[in-house]
Amino acid sequence: RVSLAARQVKGADSPEVLATAAREGKAEVAAVAELDAARLLASQGKTAEAIDRLKRAIESPDSAAPKDALLFALAETYERAGSAEDARATYRRLLTDYPNSPYRQEAQERVPSS
Repeated sequence: RVSLAARQVKGADSPEVLATAAREGKAEVAAVAELDAARLLASQGKTAEAIDRLKRAIESPDSAAPKDALLFALAETYERAGSAEDARATYRRLLTDYPNSPYRQEAQERVPSS
């Protein structure tokens, strides 16, 4: 999992600061900042904005964060927003597109077998 301390970035409790770090930082810090920015928005009740940010990062070829990490974060954000079907669909996409992902086991536990 991507779990580096983005706290190396001064002011890492601001979505704007994290977004800047995601664009301009070293790859590892940028990846964590990208994920942390979305998680911070969700924790502030801005789930629609967090979902939009994650979707854009997933579709962007320039995203620093691994796509499976972004998909997992998106699915978790959908869950927190009460969008269970969107969460399940996102977990399924992660399982299909990234069968060797370190998120695989947890995603499988969250998606009922069909």
